[in-house]
Amino acid sequence: MRVKGGTVTHARHKKVTDAAKGYYGRR
Repeated sequence: MRVKGGTVTHARHKKVTDAAKGYYGRR
């Protein structure tokens, strides 16, 4: 799952937010 919206789509995918924390760190 790539950063489509930029802000984790409102942290809709918790699984992605946890694994992608280093990516955008939940902006």
